[in-house]
Amino acid sequence: MFFDGILSHTVIKTARPGDFRVQSDWGGAVAPCVPEPAAVEAATRILAAIGETLLYARIDLVLDEAGRWVLLEAELIEPELFLSQDPCGGAAFVDAVAARLVMDGRIPVA
Repeated sequence: MFFDGILSHTVIKTARPGDFRVQSDWGGAVAPCVPEPAAVEAATRILAAIGETLLYARIDLVLDEAGRWVLLEAELIEPELFLSQDPCGGAAFVDAVAARLVMDGRIPVA
């Protein structure tokens, strides 16, 4: 998950044994993880290609048959941000929203 273009936290989604679906409705699981540097580089490059700093984005990656991280999905509108898996409890998301509100003049600077 990226907030204001900065990596906040990462998760890995796994399917239950014998299934391919990773959603919890189908027995899949989500857990925090430490990403490979190549995955972070790929996600950062993909996010930069959008051309603007987004308040939030979830960049979903998979390994292709050559072992390269490739884009599966860019969740930019209504993503599950897995804040419950964030070791900081979503603080980076709160900070990003507050900064945007200050920048837009919706919250006065104290």
